[in-house]
Amino acid sequence: MNYFFILTLVGLITINGNSAYSHVSPPSVAMTGKIQKQVAPMLAKKYKMQLCGAGGGMPEGIVDMLALSFDLKKALTIDEVRPILVDCIDTYLNVVNTDKELKPYLKNYPFTPKNIEISIFFRAPNGKSINDPYLCVAGSLCGKLIYSTKAEGQKFGYKSEVIESYEDAVKILNEKKNTSH
Repeated sequence: MNYFFILTLVGLITINGNSAYSHVSPPSVAMTGKIQKQVAPMLAKKYKMQLCGAGGGMPEGIVDMLALSFDLKKALTIDEVRPILVDCIDTYLNVVNTDKELKPYLKNYPFTPKNIEISIFFRAPNGKSINDPYLCVAGSLCGKLIYSTKAEGQKFGYKSEVIESYEDAVKILNEKKNTSH
């Protein structure tokens, strides 16, 4: 009799989805998803990129990092991609930091470039790999901008990698803007 009762109770819990193993996502997951669905198409359209990934870090529902990855069928140099990366970071930060619903779930407010990861993977228009001197990948990680090239035929690793802080990238862009006036 007790055995039958236990089986029935376990069955009802499982059917109702209230078992100890069910998972309910914290509200921050839906909020960050909404923001990613807003920002990703905007950046993709602006720079003629295709979204290839989105994610983030949300231990216990507290948002400490948000990420977007794109494919871009174009050969670019560091000087050409720097303004794109900085704009992507700034645009993402602006949307995150102005969202009042998300604010209580952010690990730090305001979110900074250290909290945003952007990756851009470059391919030739025909889909083939792009080699040095053009970038094969560029991105931001922990407040650093990283630009990488590959040698022709190279399968693993990078031929060159240049790393600069977000602040240095902004400084370079401002200096170029001031000298062009």
